[in-house]
Amino acid sequence: MRHLIVLAFCFLMASPQAYACISLWDQDFLFFDSIPEPPPDADVIAKISLSGVNDEVTYMRGTATANVMQVIKTSDPRVRQGSKIALKVFVTSCGPDLRNSSEGDDGERGVFAKYGEGIIIAKAGTDLEDRFVLCAYTHKRRGDGRISLSPPSAGECLPDELEAAKRVKLVAEQGDAKAQSDLGAMYEEGRFIARNKAKAAQWYGLAAEQGDQFAKNKLEILEIMKSLIAEAESGDAEAQYKLGEMHQWQWQGWPADTNRAEAVKWLKLAAEQGYAKAMHALGEMYKFDDKVEAEKWFRQGAELGDAESQYRLGRMYELGQSVKQSYAEAVKWYRLAADFGHEGARIALEKMGKQAPPATQ
Repeated sequence: MRHLIVLAFCFLMASPQAYACISLWDQDFLFFDSIPEPPPDADVIAKISLSGVNDEVTYMRGTATANVMQVIKTSDPRVRQGSKIALKVFVTSCGPDLRNSSEGDDGERGVFAKYGEGIIIAKAGTDLEDRFVLCAYTHKRRGDGRISLSPPSAGECLPDELEAAKRVKLVAEQGDAKAQSDLGAMYEEGRFIARNKAKAAQWYGLAAEQGDQFAKNKLEILEIMKSLIAEAESGDAEAQYKLGEMHQWQWQGWPADTNRAEAVKWLKLAAEQGYAKAMHALGEMYKFDDKVEAEKWFRQGAELGDAESQYRLGRMYELGQSVKQSYAEAVKWYRLAADFGHEGARIALEKMGKQAPPATQ
């Protein structure tokens, strides 16, 4: 059992995804403050609220339910006040943050804030099960007040791509292994169809029986995932931490939903066993909407020697977030983190005019 968990950790550490953007001008937004002039060639302009958010950065798509509050423009009679419609959004590390978090004090954005509401602009389409969906425009806000529009890229609203997906489904049903594997991926990722892990495994299984290597690899990952869950449920702190991280960030290639409640549950179980990385992860989750709780977890992790927690605690002291501003305390924690090779802490010390350890090679 343990060798499976070790393998899972190797996969998991390969490609974490998080909201991070080089510049605020590169940040993508879903909600519009006003209707662009001239308006884009869209089927729907409406004020909505979001629920059921699952912003899977890995697959470059977010899904949610759009609860229509007010119809501003529509060419489709299925869009009306009170309707609930599946929403597809192209998501990158620059957003949009479907949970509509506010900007952090140091220019960062959180992932797990309250669900938002606002005006969206979208194309209408259908998925492989003829379910009505909206595919949203996103935009960047420039410093001079202009906005830069990005049209929808979800295949459900692109007729040529949808037709290609329909052909894949038809060929899969006729027994073609490659198509069965592709259809499994569609179900796993929610492309052209509602996400369904059971159906994903079913199609992967059919393809694997015919020797498809991709499907075999996917089935192996699903089995490793089961082992990881079993280890976490048995009380293994490292497994609990990794499972919590998976639910927090939706790691690349792994079938765990972005789910704050599940993330908090598993991370707290690990933290209660003294797992410092879990304490840091909890601090990161709370730092935008509950800085008191964030400071608590960063402090616990820092006192156990976690460099990331030490850096974050130093940052809170430097900015006076949830603690009385103290440059002496900031330097103390930055220096401890820098001694462990934390580059951000080293740079912070240099900016404060304090001696820092040499940069790590």
